[in-house]
Amino acid sequence: MNTDEAEIEIVTALNHGTKASDEALFSLLDADGNVLATLAMQQGLGASVINLGNGKSVARIPAGAIFESAPVQIPVPAGGQ
Repeated sequence: MNTDEAEIEIVTALNHGTKASDEALFSLLDADGNVLATLAMQQGLGASVINLGNGKSVARIPAGAIFESAPVQIPVPAGGQ
C-alpha cells in the first residue's frame, strides 16, 4: 500500500520486462522472521504496470492505493520447510 500523499513508482522489471527488477524483491520468511529465500520481481505487464521508454517497467501506485503483483513461485531451499 502506498501510504504517501503522492503517486510512487516501483521498478518491476528491466529491459522491457525480460529481466528482473534491480529494486523490488520478494522475501519468503519463516514464522521467526528468518529469510528462507528471495526472488527479484519480474513483471512487465499487468494492472498499473507501465513500460517506459528507457526499458524499465514500473508499477504506478497512486496515493493510498494498493498494488497487487502477479503470482510468483519462490523456490524453497531443501532445509526451509
